[in-house]
Amino acid sequence: LLPDISQTVSSISPSDVQIELRDGANSIGIASVDLTRSGNYFQTGSEASFAISQNKAYSLFIKTKISLGRVFNNVTLTPSQTLDCTVIVNPFCGELITARDSKLLLSGDSDGFNLTSGSYNRIDSADLQLLASLFNTQAPPSGQSADFNLDATINISDLEILGKNYGERGD
Repeated sequence: LLPDISQTVSSISPSDVQIELRDGANSIGIASVDLTRSGNYFQTGSEASFAISQNKAYSLFIKTKISLGRVFNNVTLTPSQTLDCTVIVNPFCGELITARDSKLLLSGDSDGFNLTSGSYNRIDSADLQLLASLFNTQAPPSGQSADFNLDATINISDLEILGKNYGERGD
């Protein structure tokens, strides 16, 4: 659930979304996927493929370029099979279903996927500084952005999102 994204946005580009598969503290792999709107939610428009060797429960860390990242636990994966979590009764989906309404991908983190930014996965003064420098402009086609609702313009709506989510941290 990406509650701050404009209702007019129907998809998010794979360059703006990362899913990391984790086995405990170990990263198994990272996939970039596109997201498509399905009602109030977004779902993967393309498959995220990971090389796994055993059936077991993993964690997925999901982050967009402008949102906080969240960990979804107890996602049971099987080698060479596709997991469909659009079906609400699929027990293998773990928190992708049970926590989808509580683990929100809140907008306001302008650090993208830069783990060394010093501000990664939190909404803070660094994000406000970028928003102030880009205020009342078109969103840049690449690089850091403060277009927190993805409407292609950095304006008062983005400042409202930043203010509402200021101080929040991802997982």
